[in-house]
Amino acid sequence: MNNSYDNQMADVLLMLFPLVVLLWIGSRLHAILHELRKITALLQGQKTHDE
Repeated sequence: MNNSYDNQMADVLLMLFPLVVLLWIGSRLHAILHELRKITALLQGQKTHDE
C-alpha cells in the first residue's frame, strides 16, 4: 500500500514541476514585456503610467 502512495506522490510532483516552471516563465515574460513597453514609450517621448 505504501508503495502505491509513493508512486502517486511522484506522479503529482512530476505534474506540478512543469506547471510551476511554466508559471515562472510566464511571470518573467510578463515583466520583460512591461519593461519593453516602458522603454519604447520613453523612446517615443510619451509619459508612462509608472511615472
